[in-house]
Amino acid sequence: KSLAMRQDIVFYGSSHRHLAQLISKKHGIRGSPLIYKRYHNREFHIELGVSVRGEDVFIIQSGSPTINDHIMEVLFIVQAAKLAGAKTVTVIMPYLPYCKMSRKRRAR
Repeated sequence: KSLAMRQDIVFYGSSHRHLAQLISKKHGIRGSPLIYKRYHNREFHIELGVSVRGEDVFIIQSGSPTINDHIMEVLFIVQAAKLAGAKTVTVIMPYLPYCKMSRKRRAR
């Protein structure tokens, strides 16, 4: 596709919607609908609100006090996009949870 016809699809995770909206507004890209249901047992269901077949998909999600839930959420969105035929899926995480865990703490 030419750059003029290219339409990137952006989904916002639930961790920081305002930040995701600011990022997409700065780049002139509208967010796409995402159907998000959370059940009483803390499980959730993700459904993409638009067709992503053959498209480049971007997911904006950051870490927060419920880091594990947000990591699982972004993984479910990635899985849904890939199963729906997305050409590429890129996750944008301004704050990467658990990144400090990979540091070397002591000499070996």
